[in-house]
Amino acid sequence: MNFKLIFCSKMCIRMIAYGLVGSSVYIIFFAVTYNSGKIGLPSLQLNVILLAGVEVVVYIACSFFIANLRRKCGGFVNFSVILFGTALCIVFFAVLSYDEKLRDLIIAILTCVFIKGGLSVQYVLVYSYGSELFPSTVRGTAVGLALTTAKVLGLLSSKLIKLAENLGTAAMVGPSCSAIIAMLA
Repeated sequence: MNFKLIFCSKMCIRMIAYGLVGSSVYIIFFAVTYNSGKIGLPSLQLNVILLAGVEVVVYIACSFFIANLRRKCGGFVNFSVILFGTALCIVFFAVLSYDEKLRDLIIAILTCVFIKGGLSVQYVLVYSYGSELFPSTVRGTAVGLALTTAKVLGLLSSKLIKLAENLGTAAMVGPSCSAIIAMLA
């Protein structure tokens, strides 16, 4: 019965839009995880600790303002922050091509602050917005289908990383550009 309510109503459009936003979140998350060894600190463990530290700070900060945040506006602003970080990565990758060590350090900082920080806020928004987007009769099915599809689409992150590297730019540029699709949804 839930499938009939989802696929034969306006819930289908909501589920597709929710899935697109979720897929962008997972594409960026998988890309950050994939690139955690290349952030620029001396060891993989320090890179992971830095990324986890950014998440902890963002999740604690979100607990104070998430109830007052309008989800669509917050998502748009959040994906704009991710795209701003992506644009800065492109600029610094091109400008600092002569000093690879400094370039990698700056891109690591940009990735951690803008992309990982924005991604962590978007996780909070995606999971809290699902319960508001769908009525209780179809919520579990709709959110489950949308986020499962989003995780499958998240597997594209490795292809987007390779595409960005082949184009001669920072690895996080390709996956982070999936935020454009999420902003349109």
